[in-house]
Amino acid sequence: LDINSFLPDELPRLSGLFSLQTFQSHLVTIDYSESRLIIEQPASFRDRTRNMSEIPLKVTSEKNGEAVSMFTQVSDTPEPFWFYMDSGNLRGVLLAPHTGEQLELKDNGKLTLQIAGRNYDRTGEVMEMIYDGVLDVDFFEAYEISIDLQSSRAWVKPNFLE
Repeated sequence: LDINSFLPDELPRLSGLFSLQTFQSHLVTIDYSESRLIIEQPASFRDRTRNMSEIPLKVTSEKNGEAVSMFTQVSDTPEPFWFYMDSGNLRGVLLAPHTGEQLELKDNGKLTLQIAGRNYDRTGEVMEMIYDGVLDVDFFEAYEISIDLQSSRAWVKPNFLE
């Protein structure tokens, strides 16, 4: 199977692919803007996350333990929205119809999500889906993310401060 056949031609060719399942028993930091994936030791993880903001995290997997997925809560609303964190999503933020309505998606697609107490201004697109929404590759570029999948905990730090 050639993974490159699924990607747009303008993207660089990939030599391989990691899934979250690979890191279920590791502490990891993803610094997408610097093209770094860091396998942490407990002490380095504690040091790194000390100056980061913890975000709500749900980790799910199929019955057989494959297809591990992460969801984080976005926006400060009475009814929380859980967005799938998808670094392979190149389409922009995707919203279920009920989410787009409640978050007041503008006609031009503009919306503001709250992540770790900070505004995350994006454009979004409404489509039918089983999730409240899906974050995109830009989220991974905007934030350095440290993840402890075993404890279902994650921390973020903005890569680009306003």
